[in-house]
Amino acid sequence: IRKVRLHYFRTPIMYILRYNYIFQEGTVTITNHQSGEKALMYFTPYKVTKYYTKIKGEVYNKEGDITLLIKGDWQSYYSYRNATDKTSDWSELWSLDNDVLEANKRFYGFSPFAIQLNEMDENVAPTDSRRRPDQLALENADVDKAAEEKDRLEEEQRTRRKNNQNAKPQWFAPYTDPDTGDTYHA
Repeated sequence: IRKVRLHYFRTPIMYILRYNYIFQEGTVTITNHQSGEKALMYFTPYKVTKYYTKIKGEVYNKEGDITLLIKGDWQSYYSYRNATDKTSDWSELWSLDNDVLEANKRFYGFSPFAIQLNEMDENVAPTDSRRRPDQLALENADVDKAAEEKDRLEEEQRTRRKNNQNAKPQWFAPYTDPDTGDTYHA
């Protein structure tokens, strides 16, 4: 098996919280720094259409030519086709089963897997976010208590940060990405 070192970078997009859903809008650029290939994914703005989960995209080779077109719904499917052959059919890249999609509607768009991620386990670290009192209150439908706890925790964090301005990170050290020159902590 040939080992290949691929380094991808994804630009952030805007996340909009509205009611019990998260809307994504903007353009995501995914760059492969080794091959020079990149993809641009366009997330339809919520205000433009009622189909706020629609995406479209293009994949470029290292010369900058469009090689693939992508379309879909970021909650349920992605399809692609050859950009140079306009008569080619769209092929499925990824999709969710209909029963999963129906179940998601009952659970605010979370898949069964995502819901299970938040189940408490006795072996989780004391710093695990599942132990946060605001999270637990929200899970128990006590929105007022959750808001109070969240405010209290954030105020504690601000105070701690203010008192430890010269503190050095305990677990992470800064590194410079050789491909992008960006600094990150690992």
